Parts: sequence; structure tokens; C-alpha cells
Amino acid sequence: RITCKDPPEQTAPDVIQDCRRSRFGPSGVLLSMDLAQIELCVPALLSGEPNLVNPITNDDDLHTLRAIATFGADYLKGKYPELASVPFNLWKKVCKAFAKLERQVGKRINFADLFRAGWEKIRNSVYDDIGIWVDPSVFQFAVSNRPIDRPLLWEWQERLIADAHRDGFLSLPFTGQSRTFLGGDKFDVNEIVNFPVQTTASNVLLCIQQFISARLPPLQLHTSMHSTHLCCNTYDALLFDTHRSNLPALRSLIAEALSFVQTRGYWHLLQSLYSRTVPLRYELKEVA
Repeated sequence: RITCKDPPEQTAPDVIQDCRRSRFGPSGVLLSMDLAQIELCVPALLSGEPNLVNPITNDDDLHTLRAIATFGADYLKGKYPELASVPFNLWKKVCKAFAKLERQVGKRINFADLFRAGWEKIRNSVYDDIGIWVDPSVFQFAVSNRPIDRPLLWEWQERLIADAHRDGFLSLPFTGQSRTFLGGDKFDVNEIVNFPVQTTASNVLLCIQQFISARLPPLQLHTSMHSTHLCCNTYDALLFDTHRSNLPALRSLIAEALSFVQTRGYWHLLQSLYSRTVPLRYELKEVA
């Protein structure tokens, strides 16, 4: 991926991120555009898994849905009575304790499904997130039930693994990007199922970046003369530095870029190839 990775900008600690400031001083602003759950949107589109496609299309909270599937709605409503009278999409806002524990477990299981992570890896990741050791049976059940919970995703991954083991490589449509897999490594399966997800997600963001960059004023010799600067790519997000007066135009340009990618650009081509639609969404946040 083309991204800020030396040092890795995405994982910079808060004490570093809090130091970011616009080059334009008090009249400037840093605006972050974050693709919403792109690493779930990609396998939804490529595999056609309805348990991913439908919630994404409906703009449902996938991590809460996974928590419900893992722990059971009755258990969660009994533990957190305030959840009983509100739609599940609002649970993370209504109950911070649920959002911190069970929803975080659901989030980790969701992403672990994409990369075939084992139950110990998921449990350790949850502990790193929240400092709580969750019962191993929770993760063991989730791992063993993957072919049942998301059968089309599982079948798609099995085809990827078979193709990589047969041919020694995988390649992506349209771009021709490829990666070889020589086998013999315990992470071989994880890397195989990870490659098309991460690479396609990266391509989507790069297409958005290219669309926006082509429509920004050219960089001048002195960057202070440049009123809007796309200054950072961090995997699934872009960071802009601009004058506050430019925010409406920048927000409009970002919306135009997302529309282009989905209706005429790279994501549109993939949707046409696989004969299904998975919407892309994004979040904008003023970070400084």
C-alpha cells in the first residue's frame, strides 16, 4: 500500500496525534476522511456473503450484530436492561459497558473471520483492547462456526486457498496485482485470504485519492500558497490540511470522489464484475 508507514502514522500514539496542527494556524483545519469498515465491504462484495452484504446495505452495526450472535440477545438485554427498549443499532451509544466489552468482542471476531485468525489470537487481541480475559469458549465457538455463520465467505476463502496452493499465486481483476505463496509457513492461509481484501481496500482509497488530487490546485514552490493539501494516507483514511473557509468545497469534492468510485470508477467495475452492490460510506472528522 502507498501509505505513511515509517513511522506508521495510523498507529501513532495519542500524545503524537494530539500535536498535529494546520499549517495555516488558527484559520486552518485538519480534516480526516475515513472509509467506513472498508475491510468488511471488500469481502462482502468479493464473496457475496449475505450476512455481510445485507447489514452493510442496511447500514446496520455489524459489530453489535456479531455480539448478539455471539452472546445472544436475551443474555445481553438481561445483563444491560437499558438495551431492551432501543434498536440494536443504538446499543453502543446507549450502553458504554456493552460497547466496551461485548461489542468489542464482536468487532474482533468480525475481523478475525476475514483473516482466519485462531481463537487464542482473538482472545489476546480483546485483552489488549480492554484489559479483560474473556472465556475461551466464546472465541472457540466463533472459530468453529465460521463455515455456518458466513458460508459464502468461507467458500470464497476456500477457493482462494485452493487456487493459491495450486498455482502458487493470486491475482486481482482489472489491476493484475498479484502475490506469490510458496507455502510452508504457518501463516500461509492468513496471508492468502488477506491479500485480496487489503489490496482491494487500498486500491479503493488510492482511486479516491487520485480523483481528489487531480482536482486540487497544483502544489506551489511554497506550500503555504497551497490552500488545500492532501497530506496523509493511512490505509483507510485520508488527511487534509486546509483553510476553514475551504471546508464546504472540500467536503463536496470528497462526496464527488466517493460517488465517482461507486458509479463509474474502480468499485463500480468490481460491482459489475460480481453482479452485486455493496455501498461505500465514509466519515469526516475535524481532528485539529
